[in-house]
Amino acid sequence: MNLIGRLLIVSIFSTTLLAQHGHRDPSPEDRDANPDRLLVVPKVDTAQAMRDSQELLNLSQSVSIDVRDVTSGTVPKDLRDRLKRIEKLSKKLRSDLLLD
Repeated sequence: MNLIGRLLIVSIFSTTLLAQHGHRDPSPEDRDANPDRLLVVPKVDTAQAMRDSQELLNLSQSVSIDVRDVTSGTVPKDLRDRLKRIEKLSKKLRSDLLLD
């Protein structure tokens, strides 16, 4: 009886742990493996997304130049603001394109 009781307890705990694992969204690899399954993307303002991505590109290039100048001991005053703007634009684009 002791062995059967232990097996019963282990099976109960394992099923509850598996049940708690929950649903997961398919990874990009899973989606690529099954091309019939398409992502539903709502209509996106592509013009605004392009403007945001262009601004993101310009900001990242300017930050890259400023980071090189940090080695000389100078940090531009607006570097923090530009980095925050990059983060904000990145989050907005991910949200708009449903990449979160």
